[in-house]
Amino acid sequence: MNKSRVIFLVFIFIVPVFIVSCSRGKKEKSSAKINIDLQEFDKVIEIYPDLSELLSKQSTSGDEIQNLLLEYDVKVPITKVLYYYDAITEIKDAIIKGSAKEKKRVRKKYGEDAFMMVEENLEYLTGD
Repeated sequence: MNKSRVIFLVFIFIVPVFIVSCSRGKKEKSSAKINIDLQEFDKVIEIYPDLSELLSKQSTSGDEIQNLLLEYDVKVPITKVLYYYDAITEIKDAIIKGSAKEKKRVRKKYGEDAFMMVEENLEYLTGD
């Protein structure tokens, strides 16, 4: 095979694969932002310390979580509460011990409003 034929084959087969793989990465990154209902998120921030204590037990049942939600009159599904709990924990950890790059990543993932809500309530969330 001569050089021109090898170069031609590289352009025909390898370059399109590279372009497709690069474009897939961009699509995944752009859809990384999570939609958060700020009113529900605020309710979960209110119960975060008690929820954290409850979840730190070895075996926590769904009924115990449901009772906590009823006690605080939180009308958010348990799955969303647990999702928001994880989001609050991730944002809180990024604020406390994360680098600027980590804070930027979390801010982009959950949105500026959710990040600011956790930042404003940081003392309450950490128990300090």
